[in-house]
Amino acid sequence: MAKKARHISRKELYDLVWKVPRTHLAKRFGISDVAIGKACRKAGIPMPPAGYWARKSAGRTVRKMPMPPRVPRINEEITLGGSRYDYGWYYIDKEIMGQTPQPPVFEEPLEKVRDRIKKQLGTGRKA
Repeated sequence: MAKKARHISRKELYDLVWKVPRTHLAKRFGISDVAIGKACRKAGIPMPPAGYWARKSAGRTVRKMPMPPRVPRINEEITLGGSRYDYGWYYIDKEIMGQTPQPPVFEEPLEKVRDRIKKQLGTGRKA
């Protein structure tokens, strides 16, 4: 039987991926290291490149890539493990237990996010 789904923040997963190899994280969460990689890619989280852990264990200097700001299509909460069928039960349990979800907190002002997205999309004029 699969382990129950774990819900963590994007920042927590970023910190874990750069602190511990994915194979170790996979054992902790009861999923594969490939699933950890997919979750990171889906959430826009950079991962250590190949050879990172070998260089780090050899005492060589390694560089940690900064986490890019969250774009609108990416959730702040990431689900690891579980089944696709138990996803809805998580929210029902929260409602039954009387826990009110916290509103999202953004690190940058809305105007800055809007300007960044406009720049990514372009001017909107047709050629």
